[in-house]
Amino acid sequence: MDSGNGWVYEYVTDDPSDNTVVRQATTAGPFTTTHSATVGAGDSSCDSGTLFPTHAPAFDNSYYNSPSTGHLWVCGRRTGGNSGAELWEVPTSGTSGALTGAPVAQGTSVINDTSHGQCSPFTEFYNTTSSVDYLFFGEGLSGSFGDLYGFTLSTTGGQSAISGSPISYPSATGGTSGPVIDNVSSEAQASSIYFTTLGTSTTLCGSSSAYCAVKLTQSGLN
Repeated sequence: MDSGNGWVYEYVTDDPSDNTVVRQATTAGPFTTTHSATVGAGDSSCDSGTLFPTHAPAFDNSYYNSPSTGHLWVCGRRTGGNSGAELWEVPTSGTSGALTGAPVAQGTSVINDTSHGQCSPFTEFYNTTSSVDYLFFGEGLSGSFGDLYGFTLSTTGGQSAISGSPISYPSATGGTSGPVIDNVSSEAQASSIYFTTLGTSTTLCGSSSAYCAVKLTQSGLN
């Protein structure tokens, strides 16, 4: 829900045309889809084990500053090969930030493209000290792999894009919950990222396998 601009969103892996889509509807009524963005193929029979559950996407800082030049970041379907997840960007336009721009896949090398792998909810965080915009999310598959990603976002020619290589974090096999950022600070133990792992781990939690709560502390959140 975006109460400020009057939108409510739905994100599904199988619309009536068998696509993975983000739908945008006005809260002014009638409550019907106003705009939609296709972010890859969907599950035509609603029972495929190769696809992934959908979780909350996130807007970048450009959207909050000016909805007409913003972008929605979402984990969509890979554009080729297997059925793994892929990072997509959907431009917004107009004073209220309508989803009218053409979605852009960010490349299969951006995240692990293993079939069945799913992304966590996204977290966008703008560092007011360094004026850098970040996108954080986890991705994983039970018993297979798991990572927490941190990307720097940059805007060139009206299109937001990933800038440079993703920030590296410890492995979290099985994936992660949506990450939470506390603040930007030079104080000890501040500028931290919190999340939980979705699979058992002996690496992050010691000698006994357990689902883990993890805190990663950075210097200046960079």
